[in-house]
Amino acid sequence: MKDNTFTNSIDLLSGLNEICLPNHGSYELIPSSCMKFENEKYFYDTSKSSSLTPIELIPSEYQVFVSIQAETEDQTTTTFPVLIR
Repeated sequence: MKDNTFTNSIDLLSGLNEICLPNHGSYELIPSSCMKFENEKYFYDTSKSSSLTPIELIPSEYQVFVSIQAETEDQTTTTFPVLIR
């Protein structure tokens, strides 16, 4: 990374996103999310032929919150399975 840095935050949607870069060169992409990805940082260089290949952000871990409500006064303890895919 050179002294003439470019910093920008972009909201990405599921699917292919196209990001317009202001200059040719090397860029560092750091995901900021409640999900964890394979890498903490990703690198993109406009001068390399691989620049036509999209960077794939595939989550390896998710943070999931659930809320459980009951319509009964019964205080007995029970368990139930929850599968997250």
